[in-house]
Amino acid sequence: MGVSTSIGCTQSVRRLSDSSTPDRFLSSAYEAYDRLSPYYQKFLEGLTATHSAPFFVDQAKKNGVPLREHRGSPDNKGQELISSHPVVRTNPVTGWKGLFVNRGFTKKINELNQDESDDVLGFLFAHVAAVSGRYGWRGRIVGS
Repeated sequence: MGVSTSIGCTQSVRRLSDSSTPDRFLSSAYEAYDRLSPYYQKFLEGLTATHSAPFFVDQAKKNGVPLREHRGSPDNKGQELISSHPVVRTNPVTGWKGLFVNRGFTKKINELNQDESDDVLGFLFAHVAAVSGRYGWRGRIVGS
């Protein structure tokens, strides 16, 4: 599964088959945000979430591959892949807001206690899945 680290339209892309023209599961961070109620949008704005990828660290260790020390942001260093991001990110060019959570990486909403965070993230993960779609690559055409 690939995950966009920018606030671009596609939040995640996942292969759904191993065929030569595999279908993809796509989700839009913008669409996920826009389909929330205005009250829920306001609640989420200003919150941050911890994102972690221990499976990448484990795989790197298993294969004897050290993690790069310079990975973009000066705060993104060391041998752990843990970072904090806003739950709602705003595209600096368009001003569009997008929901920036992902079941594989987002572990906790920092401003909430664990139970509250688990409940909100559970809702958001299901919400992102509900507004996502399956698309197939057919030559130069993407169709649902």
